[in-house]
Amino acid sequence: MSDEWTLRPTLFGVMKALVKTSEFFQIGRWEKLMAAQGYKFGSFSFDAERGLLLKHGSPVVLSQRALSLLGALLAAGGKAVSKSDLMDAAWPSETVEESNLTVQISALRKCLGRSPSGGDWIATVQRSGYQFVNLEGASQPWGEKIVASSPLMDAVAVLPFAVMDGDAENRFFAHGLAEDLITDLSKVPGLLVIARHSSFKFGDQTSDISQAATELGVRYVITGHVRRSAERVRINVQLVDIEKNTPSWAERFDGELARVFDLQDQITARVVTAIRGTLAKAKMPQRYPTTSVEAYDLVVKSRRLPDQSMVNNREAFRNFSSAAALDPDYPEAHWQLAVTQLLWWCLWAGDKEEAQRTSLASAQRAFELAPDDAIANEVMGFVNMKLNQSDQAQTYYLRAIEIDPNSATTFAALCDLYMNWGMADEALDAITTAIRLNPFPPGWFFDHLGRAQMLARDYENAITTLMRVETYGTFSGSFLAAALAMVGRHGEAERERQAFMQRMPHWRISRWVANEFFKREKDSLFWVDAFKRAGLPE
Repeated sequence: MSDEWTLRPTLFGVMKALVKTSEFFQIGRWEKLMAAQGYKFGSFSFDAERGLLLKHGSPVVLSQRALSLLGALLAAGGKAVSKSDLMDAAWPSETVEESNLTVQISALRKCLGRSPSGGDWIATVQRSGYQFVNLEGASQPWGEKIVASSPLMDAVAVLPFAVMDGDAENRFFAHGLAEDLITDLSKVPGLLVIARHSSFKFGDQTSDISQAATELGVRYVITGHVRRSAERVRINVQLVDIEKNTPSWAERFDGELARVFDLQDQITARVVTAIRGTLAKAKMPQRYPTTSVEAYDLVVKSRRLPDQSMVNNREAFRNFSSAAALDPDYPEAHWQLAVTQLLWWCLWAGDKEEAQRTSLASAQRAFELAPDDAIANEVMGFVNMKLNQSDQAQTYYLRAIEIDPNSATTFAALCDLYMNWGMADEALDAITTAIRLNPFPPGWFFDHLGRAQMLARDYENAITTLMRVETYGTFSGSFLAAALAMVGRHGEAERERQAFMQRMPHWRISRWVANEFFKREKDSLFWVDAFKRAGLPE
């Protein structure tokens, strides 16, 4: 990777990049990612194994390089570490200028601020290297006991809520309440919350909650049942502690249907209280609900539609438009409209200029209404990406992650951004983090992983990824054909090219490149060359 990109602020290290795809997908339990040793200093704690820095229990935004340097300095136990050793730790397979090390150390110092003594945590050792200033009691290694009680062990999965009366229409409503609870809990510092796509894999009639917890790698599972009438709603919620093999909390919430969103706030607060024992240090997330149950119904029944097909995309557009008309101050209706319009253009036959214009207006309206909402920021990032404003897109994406560190889709979106910048390592960091947060993700996550592996010239693993059942046969077929061609498997590449063109007869290299907005011409040329080798039409 060139120095140009090494110097750019990038993805913080929620998880170390895992080089081999097979290594990543063999991980089935969160505990396997926990380190046996870590460090505490001041208001910070650092998990060296996962490359995770926390401040007051919340993830800190830092590049993976900076986190590798911090780990090497802390592991030295207060001794000086040479510049060459530090560069080996942060750039193990690359030759880079010493100025890159200086930049990353500077970023670390800025992030950590001052130590209790008023000085820097990291001192410069003249003509030698750097030293983590290990003041008495300032940096203490922790053992397994401390890690086991870390807030990061509060991993939670919310299963889809069931309906008591079996009404199919109310099933959308019940699932919407569970989805919103996932969104709310994701913003609580110190909670690891599994994404909806993975936890909903188990359905609303799951009998073996322990098995679901094992597959998702969580300690807590939340289930619920909903009964809705014309004017009333009842929500039964249960929190199961898998380690204790017993429900640790259950409660029934009754109220007027018009006040269901107040009940959602109560449920979130009570769940956090049940897990943490107190709300004294847990700031409840800001919510931006609608005042219209009718608008809510239209939104929750359409959340999965925009990327399914042309017909479903247009149905979603009509429903979100109606919801926005019913409640003009409903942020989700507006950002869903923005995403729907962009997908209409990117995936099918939508007009580019109209999609850019209308999606920007909808995203801006959502952001005006909910500036501290993670998804509103994420959508602003997505829109800016498609307006060729990638620097602004990164700013919105990182702000979204700051608000909601559990946002798997934002990490996946960052992967897309970094691929367009030609940053393979950062793209792999982002997408592996996304898949950890959403261990049973939608197929487009694997599409992004396969593309990132191609960008890293890891073609064999890219082929394995792109042939996964979750993504095979979708829009990723062009990349699979290209990856096969790059390793000389021309017969297979031709078969995949033919299959892809049958599904997407209007696809052209030039249109795809024009819609990606690459930062550097050489990255655009890389994909053009790969597609041409596969025989895809220009």
